[in-house]
Amino acid sequence: MSGLANFNKSEGNTSSSVTITFDWKARHIVITNDSSSRDLEFKFQSGQSYATLLPTETVSLYIHSQTVLLNSPSASTVQYRVWAWG
Repeated sequence: MSGLANFNKSEGNTSSSVTITFDWKARHIVITNDSSSRDLEFKFQSGQSYATLLPTETVSLYIHSQTVLLNSPSASTVQYRVWAWG
């Protein structure tokens, strides 16, 4: 990926909603659900509906966004990784 000057990662656990905000607008975002048994929901704007990542699933998106909103729909702890380049 030539021409990308910024990289940020956020790795952790959530049992409710979490908002990840970058200091810059990302161009490529990778979201991974590290749970082996629970779903993880994500979206990029508050007005959007959540998309769902199944256990151990990863999505790689070329999207211009400064924010990623994650949610654990089961209210159980879900491990996640979010990597962003911009």
